[in-house]
Amino acid sequence: MILEPHADRYEATGTSAETADFSEDAGLPASVLAARCDVLAEAITDQIMKEVAAHDKYPAREVLVRTCRAHLDALLRVPVLSADKRAGEKAAAQERERSALVGAILDGHVERAQTLWDTVEALRLPHDGPYVVVAAETLEIGEQEGIRVVERGLSVAGLRSAWWVRAAGHAAVAGVVAVRGTAWLEALTDVLSTAWPHRSGISPRFQELSGARRAHRFATLAMVSAPRGSAVVTAFEKAPLAVLAASAPDVMAELADAVLGSINQLPEEDRAVLLGTLRTWLACGGSVDTAAQMLFCHPNTVRYRLNRVTERTGRTLADPQAVSELALALQADNLA
Repeated sequence: MILEPHADRYEATGTSAETADFSEDAGLPASVLAARCDVLAEAITDQIMKEVAAHDKYPAREVLVRTCRAHLDALLRVPVLSADKRAGEKAAAQERERSALVGAILDGHVERAQTLWDTVEALRLPHDGPYVVVAAETLEIGEQEGIRVVERGLSVAGLRSAWWVRAAGHAAVAGVVAVRGTAWLEALTDVLSTAWPHRSGISPRFQELSGARRAHRFATLAMVSAPRGSAVVTAFEKAPLAVLAASAPDVMAELADAVLGSINQLPEEDRAVLLGTLRTWLACGGSVDTAAQMLFCHPNTVRYRLNRVTERTGRTLADPQAVSELALALQADNLA
C-alpha cells in the first residue's frame, strides 16, 4: 500500500538531527543545506526511475516514483527545519547574553578595566566614548522587544548601540549608544520619536562605561520628566527644570501647591486656561505677541490672563526669580 507523505511523520531525531548538528558545526547556512538536500532527493528519484523502468510489470511506476519523491522531500526537509530552529535559538541566546551584559554595565557590576574591555568587545561598541544612556518607557509586557526597531534605525543613522531588555516583573528597556559628531542628538531623537511609542530619556554624554550606572539614573529622570501618556524624547541637558522637578517629586508637589495653590482652587476650565497661557508665554521666550499667535487670540487677552496669574500667585512676571519659580511649579504640575 502506498501511503500519503506527511512532513510531521519525520522527527528531527537520529540521523536527521545529526545532519543538522553537522550542518551547524560546519557553518552551513540553512539555504545551502536545503539546496544539497534537493540535489540528493533528485539523485535518489532518478535512481528509482531507472530501477522501476526495468520492470514493466509495475504499471503504476509513475505514481510510485512521485510518492517516493514526496516522502524523500519530507524526510530530507527535517535537517533543514532543524537547522533553522537551531539558528533561531542561537540568535535568541546571543541576544539574551548581550542584554545581560548591558544590564551589568548599567547596574555598575562591570568595573575592572579588562572586564570592561571584554564587555565592549562582546557588545560591538567602540572602546572610547562619548556614550549616552537611553531609558525607554514600557507600559505593557512584550512591547519592549520593539527596541530592535530602534537599534536598526540607529545603525542606519551611524550610531552603534546595545540594549538591555527586562521582561520579568516590571518591563524596562535601556541602552548604551555610542555617539559621534555634532548631529548625534538630532539623529537619536529622530529615531526614538519615530520608532518608540512612549516616553524616553537621554543622559548627558560620558567617556567611560564605568559611568553608565550614573548616566542610567539621569536618563530615567529625563524620561519621567515628560508628561505621562506622551511620547516625548527628553534630553537631560536640554530640559534642566523638567529633570529637576522629576528628581524630587514629593518636594516638587509641595512646591507646585505653594506657588500655584490659588490657581488650583479655580474651576478646572479657568485653571487650564491660565496655566496653558503661562506655559505658552514661557515657551515663546516671554513674548506676548508670539504667545497670542500660538493661542489664536489677541495680545491683550494674553496680557489679561497673565495679570490674573500675577494676582493669584503674587509673583510678577517682570521678576526673573518669580518667573523661575513659576516655571518650576509648572514642571511639577506636569508630573502630577
